[in-house]
Amino acid sequence: MTIGNPIAALTVPWCFHPGDNMAWAQPGYDDSAWPTMDLTPSAGSIDPTIGSNGFVPGWTAKGYPRLTGYAWYRIQVEASSGDGDAVPPLAIRMPEDVDDAYQVYVDGHLTGEMGHFRSQGVSYISARPRCSPYSTRA
Repeated sequence: MTIGNPIAALTVPWCFHPGDNMAWAQPGYDDSAWPTMDLTPSAGSIDPTIGSNGFVPGWTAKGYPRLTGYAWYRIQVEASSGDGDAVPPLAIRMPEDVDDAYQVYVDGHLTGEMGHFRSQGVSYISARPRCSPYSTRA
């Protein structure tokens, strides 16, 4: 996917894998054997809990009904200014309705999270997600 517009929804199929391995955060990791999961909300979908539009059911409704714990979603995005200029810093708007927590990695760097991942386990905090702009400049 190439992004040239100022705003783009990343709803194309994402690579998906149950489990947890920090090697999966690296930009060169080969996820071509992973199954994909379509994160496009159905027309008129409404979150049954909070009533927001654009609800996308989680992995339990998408072929993993017994999965608990961790899973990774990966997507490769190419950002372009469209005119050959340097790409400005990017911002990512994260989902607000997630069960239980998540972290976001861009080019192997942790850039945002909702909840907290610690050695004792994950803690979920009911709050808006936060994410730092990630600059593509070196």
